[in-house]
Amino acid sequence: MAMLFSPFLFASSIDMVLSLENDGLLANYMAFYMKDGEQYLMTPYGTAICYWDGAVHFALYWAMLYSFNNGKDCFRSLSVYWFGTFFSSMIVLIIGALIGPFPVYSAIILNVLYIFVPWYYLWWVVSSTTSHKVSKIYQLVVSY
Repeated sequence: MAMLFSPFLFASSIDMVLSLENDGLLANYMAFYMKDGEQYLMTPYGTAICYWDGAVHFALYWAMLYSFNNGKDCFRSLSVYWFGTFFSSMIVLIIGALIGPFPVYSAIILNVLYIFVPWYYLWWVVSSTTSHKVSKIYQLVVSY
């Protein structure tokens, strides 16, 4: 589970740095990436999505990892909420990047990973018939 969220946690940290740089709170920390990579992140929708990913999704990743590892029942609800907010922000980001005024560089291909992995994760969460805690108990009962 932690392996799945490691790149997303890292991306959330980077998104927070990008949004802080867009607002002028940091200077020249990620300027090379903003100039040569994903220029559309400098737009208002790009900055808003970076703030959302850097704050809300970062907290959701840690809450999901905590609830999964401790067998909490809110794991599935958090996962579905994360998927909905993550995927809707990716749709806005990619459409804005494609029709916006900035040229599309190959860095947008990095977002393909962030489209397919959440769908796989959602399939994994929805296909499990019970919560993580109940499935452990079920396995113990069935083994007798």
